[in-house]
Amino acid sequence: MSIELKNDDFRAYFRRGEIHAFKNNSQLAIIDFTKSILLKKDFHKAYLSRGIEYLNTDNPKKALDDFDFLINSNNHDSKTYLLRGDANIKLGEHEKGMNEYDLIIKRNPKNESAYLHRARAQMPPNKSGGNSSLQNAWFDLTKAIEINPNSTEALIGRSYNYMLRKMPQKAIDDLTKIIEIKPDHEIAFMARAELYGNLKQFDK
Repeated sequence: MSIELKNDDFRAYFRRGEIHAFKNNSQLAIIDFTKSILLKKDFHKAYLSRGIEYLNTDNPKKALDDFDFLINSNNHDSKTYLLRGDANIKLGEHEKGMNEYDLIIKRNPKNESAYLHRARAQMPPNKSGGNSSLQNAWFDLTKAIEINPNSTEALIGRSYNYMLRKMPQKAIDDLTKIIEIKPDHEIAFMARAELYGNLKQFDK
């Protein structure tokens, strides 16, 4: 998509960056978000968006720099802390990442996203701490489901958790719930079919 821009229009670069991000063109999005920041140093939305794209391109150090800037300049919300936690997890700073999630949960125990981020940090490939880590992740996924019973993201995560812990029937139950919520959820259908096959329940 070609968009003609004025050289000094920071908002236009930001909007084009958003279009690139929507199309999963992270590198092009980063270029435009950076141009927007160069034109307006305190355009905080561009820092957040660029940090997200740095995470998407496996550049957590640069993502961390953007999230640190926002938090240090007091232009942030809970999402920024969660993303900074994700960046730390990707950098191998597991304790720092967990501290970010813990902080948001302490501030708001009903923050579904915080439980989801903390759960992901305790699941492979982010963490290989065995059953205790998986149990902690299960707790967070279950809390997210309690907050939002229709969260397909939490349900698919918990079903995978059950699979890793060799609890196929519970995984099937969660996958069935996903299909009830979203009948066109292909991943849930395929995963459930595979589990039924493994259990030799082809009549289900």
